[in-house]
This record gives sequence, C-alpha cells and structure tokens, in this order.
Amino acid sequence: MLSKNLVLFILSGFAVAATAAAQPFTAHAVSKANACDWLQEVKRTNTWFERDQNARKAVQLLREKKRTDPTVTEQQLSAAWDSVVKNDRVLQSELDDLVGRCGWPTTSGYGDKAPQYAAFIVQHAELPYQEKYLPMMQAAADAKELAPRHVAMLVDRILMHKKLPQRYGTQLVSEGGKLVVYRLENPRELDKRRAAVAMVPASFCAYLAMFEPTPQSALCNTPTRPKSAGQ
Repeated sequence: MLSKNLVLFILSGFAVAATAAAQPFTAHAVSKANACDWLQEVKRTNTWFERDQNARKAVQLLREKKRTDPTVTEQQLSAAWDSVVKNDRVLQSELDDLVGRCGWPTTSGYGDKAPQYAAFIVQHAELPYQEKYLPMMQAAADAKELAPRHVAMLVDRILMHKKLPQRYGTQLVSEGGKLVVYRLENPRELDKRRAAVAMVPASFCAYLAMFEPTPQSALCNTPTRPKSAGQ
C-alpha cells in the first residue's frame, strides 16, 4: 500500500500555468537589508515538510475516524482543514521571506531538502502563488538546482486548476471515496514526458501500481474512469 504521506501530498493542492516565461535565476541574496544567514535559513527550511504534512495528517486521521465514529462532524473536518490553510499561509510567508532576501533556495547552497520543501509549499498554494513561482522553479531546474519532476508536478497542478488536461500524470482526484486519474494530455506520449523530467517512476502504470487499490486507466489495460473537473 502506498504511504498516506504521498496520498496526502497528491490530493492536497492543485495549480500552475505551463506556459509562463522563465526568469533569470539567482542563487544569491537579493536584499541587502537583511543578509542571508545560512545556518538560520537551513534550520527553518528543514522544518517545512514536516509542518506541511502534519496539518494534513490530522485531517486524514479525522476523515478515517469519521468512517466508523458518527460523533465526528463535518464542522470538525472543516475546522481541521482551516488549520491546514492557515498553516500553508504561514509557510508561504516564510518562503516569500527567504526568496526576497536570498533568492530561491538551491541544492548547492542549502542541500537537497530546502529546494524540495520549497517546491511542496508552492504546490500546496493557490493558483496565483503557484504561477508566481513557476518561472523561478523552472529556472532553478534549468540550472540543475531543483529536480525537474517538482516543476512537472507543479505544471500538472496548475493545469488541473485551470480545468485543462494534466501533462505528466501526477495528479489523482477523489471520486466517490476512490482515487481516480485526472484527465491526461496526449496519453500515448505520457511515459516519454515523464522520463524527460526524470519522474519516479517514469512508467505511469508503475506509478499507479504504487496505490492500493490501484486507480484504473485505459493505458494500463484497465477500464477508464470518468473524467474529473478537479476539486
């Protein structure tokens, strides 16, 4: 069975326009008023993923409890999701602060975690925030300072937000309590596109097989699920 963390990550946010123009990428501080303190920045960025996921785990646990416990109310679920939204905004503010003073966090400057965790924050944001950071993330990927699969996932989320077919097959949606594949752009070329951005796994069918129960797709010799307009 796929870990709940990955399911939460896939379902918790959608966004970004794939046609945004790239902007110059810099790994250097862009504000002289508050210079970057590498140690303090790393201490903070290393907390981002756990803080992002903990709020979502609380919602997931409450949803699971509701299946067998009638005392769990929709109001409780709504309040738990409000906490996720508030937490997301705090993390977005922290990312804005870091980028404003230091530029996008780089692998060479901060290690592997900070760029990935920053990408998660963007992916869980609303569409305008995602579109703001897409060019910067693409530039970071072009400079080999961010794994291109993070940009690909962001592109899919943006396309889904705009009710357009996703490009890399990263997004699943919930229909009737089950995970289904959000509609795809040119499905026959899907694995080639996934391989081009070093998606793991490159095979779309292998990706679906990570889930239990496995979402169905005509590409994997299973019946096609109804198309979804997203959440």
